[in-house]
Amino acid sequence: MGLFGFRRKKEEKKAEGTAIPCACSEGAPQMKAEPCGCGGARQVKVLGAGCQKCHELNENARAAIAELGIDADLEYVTDIDRVMSYGAMSLPALVVDGKVVSAGMVLTPAEVSEYLR
Repeated sequence: MGLFGFRRKKEEKKAEGTAIPCACSEGAPQMKAEPCGCGGARQVKVLGAGCQKCHELNENARAAIAELGIDADLEYVTDIDRVMSYGAMSLPALVVDGKVVSAGMVLTPAEVSEYLR
């Protein structure tokens, strides 16, 4: 424990984390802290304002998902409050499993594929 208990709070916050559903176990899906790479559904979001570059990233993400043949839920988010909740400082942004992996540039389908692997 750190001085005045600050470290403990930080560690507790890290331990809580965000659980991700994983379908790799038999029976009901389990919640895991990190994606396990089992092929369960991935959550992919494109954050944008509705401009041409944002639409282009959305289409490239759709193409990458189809090319990889993975089970992924793609969502195009234009609501500014939801966009700001991810903390992306530039648009368009790509979010994979709740984590912003790219912001401010249009990725090619090959680049999106690298983030999805």
